[in-house]
Amino acid sequence: MNAVADTSLDGKQKDELCEKIKQIPMSCTTAARKSEILTEDVLTQLDEAIRSAPCRELAVDEPTDVNNNAQLLVYVRFYHTENKEFCEDLLGATPLETQTRGKDIDMVIKEMLRKRGIDLKQVISITSDGAPAMTGRERGAVAWLKEENPDLTAYHCIIHQSVLCANLSEEYAEV
Repeated sequence: MNAVADTSLDGKQKDELCEKIKQIPMSCTTAARKSEILTEDVLTQLDEAIRSAPCRELAVDEPTDVNNNAQLLVYVRFYHTENKEFCEDLLGATPLETQTRGKDIDMVIKEMLRKRGIDLKQVISITSDGAPAMTGRERGAVAWLKEENPDLTAYHCIIHQSVLCANLSEEYAEV
């Protein structure tokens, strides 16, 4: 709180105000509670902006952490109607407790959307790394998601393809 006051206040009374702020007793639980309140407020504002958008796009990846545990990262891109601009944000990060099968990923994505009050039918596209668990024709997460939203368009992230081409030879590295 002192650092915020020091950087955000200016003028003749800055030193006096900073000193008064330093005198306010702040326990660890008070700071944690204030942090939780602010986090909840930011998430509420984000959820409202996402829900009010005419459509949404998802980008999904399933990396492993340093302990070799699979994680599911879901990013959302949407048009912020109030700010009149496209926004991208992390919708959620969830450990994949069981396996990284398409059905497991599908269930986690649907639960993440449900908790945030986002309708899957308003998601127009999903981008992934093209792994079989994501894009498998019958058992991939996209196939399961398309059962509920047949209009969902799936994209394969080009970054992975570019890296593969760059590793083929030096001739392709310049492309």
